[in-house]
Amino acid sequence: MAFIIGFTLRWLLKSWLLAKLAIVVRRKLIKKYNLEKHFKQTHCDKKVKWSDLRWYADLAAKVYKSKDKIQAAYENDFKIYVNEINEIRYIVLTNESSKSHYVSIRGTANSHNAMQDINFFKDKSKRLGIYLHTGFHRTAEIIADDLLSRLKEDYKVCVTGHSLGGAIAVIVSWYLDHANFNVKECITFGQPKVTDSHGNRAMRDKIKLTRVVNETDVVPLVPPAGTHRHRYAHIGTMVKLLDDGKYCHLQEPDSLNFGVNSFWLFAARESFSFYEIGKELPDHYMTNYIYNLKMCSSSKSGEEVLWKDRLQYISHEGMLGEFGKKKKKEK
Repeated sequence: MAFIIGFTLRWLLKSWLLAKLAIVVRRKLIKKYNLEKHFKQTHCDKKVKWSDLRWYADLAAKVYKSKDKIQAAYENDFKIYVNEINEIRYIVLTNESSKSHYVSIRGTANSHNAMQDINFFKDKSKRLGIYLHTGFHRTAEIIADDLLSRLKEDYKVCVTGHSLGGAIAVIVSWYLDHANFNVKECITFGQPKVTDSHGNRAMRDKIKLTRVVNETDVVPLVPPAGTHRHRYAHIGTMVKLLDDGKYCHLQEPDSLNFGVNSFWLFAARESFSFYEIGKELPDHYMTNYIYNLKMCSSSKSGEEVLWKDRLQYISHEGMLGEFGKKKKKEK
C-alpha cells in the first residue's frame, strides 16, 4: 500500500513539474519568435479568392474517390487522365477551350504513403539544385516526368493536393516550371514542409504558391524544424482558417516566420501532450477544410482577423495554461 501511495505521489509531482515546464517553454517560445500580441503583421491588400480555393479543395478531395466518381464529376467539362505511381494517385483535367491543365495529387491513403511521409531525410535534386524531403521528392520526380510527356507547353497548368499530395504538388510545380511549362499557380491544403531555408530562397519567385491551413492542423508543422542552419521551412502565401468563418491572410515574409510554422510552439500550446495533439487530427481531413472554406467565403460569417488575435476565434477546449486563460477571459 505504501508503495502505491509513494508511486502515485511521485507521478503527480512529475506531472506538476512537466506542466510548469510547459508553461515556461511556451512563454519563451512566444517571446523568442515575436508571436501573439507582439507579432507585427504586414498589411495584406490582396483579396482571398474564395471561389477558386473552394473549387481546388473539391478537386483535392475528389482524387481520393473512385475512378468512376472522378469521371462522373468532370467528364462533361474536361478530358480526364488518372494514374497512380508509388501508390500515389493523381488526375489531370484538360480543358481544350481554355487551354488549361488541372493536376490534383492524392494525399496519404495507406501505410506505404505513411512511410513516404516519415522519410524526412533530404536528398538533392539535380535539376533544381536544392535539397528536398526524400519521401516526397522521389515520387514527385516520377510524377513530374510522366506529366512532362502528357501536358502541352502552351497550356496553363494549375496544381493542387492535400497533405502528402500537397507536398508533392509543390515539387511537381517546380519541376514543370523548370521545364518551361506555364505554371499559373499551386494551391495546397494541409501541406507539410518540403525543403529547407536554402531551397526556399532559390525557389521563392518560381511559382505562385498558396497554402491553406487549418489552425489546429498539426501536419503543416512537420517535419519539426531543428536548430541546424538549413532547417525545414515553408514558402508561399498562407491562408489560415479559424472557426466560424474567421481567417488570417499572411503574405510573405509574414507566412515564413519560423514561429508561425513551429511544431514546437504548437506542441507547447497543447502542453506537450500527445493526447491533446492527437485530438486535432480530424482538422487535417479535407472535409474539415471544405467546411471551413465554405464558412470563410460566406458574406455573413467570413471575416479576416489579425494573427495576434486569432486564438480567441478557436473553439478548442484542450488549450491549457495562459492560452486557455486568455480565451476564457475574452469570452
